[in-house]
Amino acid sequence: MPIEIQKIALKRLMSETAQRCFKERLADSYLVCDSETSGTDHVKDFIQQYGFCVVINRKIHSNFSIIINRGRDLHIHPKALEVHGIDHDRMEREGVPVREGINLIIDTFEAFRKQRFMFVGHNLINFDIPFFELDGKVNGRSFVFGPDEVIDTGALVKAVQLGMYYNKSDTLRSFAKRAASVRAKGIFWALDKYCYDTYALGSRSGIKKEEAHDAGIDCLLTHHLLETLREIFECKLS
Repeated sequence: MPIEIQKIALKRLMSETAQRCFKERLADSYLVCDSETSGTDHVKDFIQQYGFCVVINRKIHSNFSIIINRGRDLHIHPKALEVHGIDHDRMEREGVPVREGINLIIDTFEAFRKQRFMFVGHNLINFDIPFFELDGKVNGRSFVFGPDEVIDTGALVKAVQLGMYYNKSDTLRSFAKRAASVRAKGIFWALDKYCYDTYALGSRSGIKKEEAHDAGIDCLLTHHLLETLREIFECKLS
């Protein structure tokens, strides 16, 4: 689908997204979340790095990441290591112990939920959140993301190319899961391989493409992507 047609479709999709957010409007303050993992299996693999970007009134307030030291027994898939470069030595050198790290992560989620911040991420609902929720559960800190407190920019970018919109019964979470389940040729939504160039995230953020796949950096890119999608929705981009 040509990008100009996508922009028209995106306005409807963003309007439907806004209706499901707090106060029925796109959030101005939110916590962007991302992770780098040892693999893609939500049961056998684990998060090695959590990333966050705190956005207040649409401005970046802080950006940080935390490496979790999972120990030498963690199997890191070669393809995952090639993507993020977080090996056992780096986990030992920069990481925090698992229980300490997970307590800090869950405390962060709970603090921002209490302030009524939305959560934002790219492919967050389909990929990262199952890891987040399991990490909390196995460490005695259950945290479940609500049906309408997560904006998934990956789902939006994919859905607009598919011509997919919300059903009346869809929540933000169920819609993202439905979009993620669709397999279609020629549909792309990867943050680095598609969104970076398509939405000119490099010139907007000053971040180089090769810096992607660090959880903190990806949070920054996701924030800039959401701002770009918002501006298309608000007709500030031609």
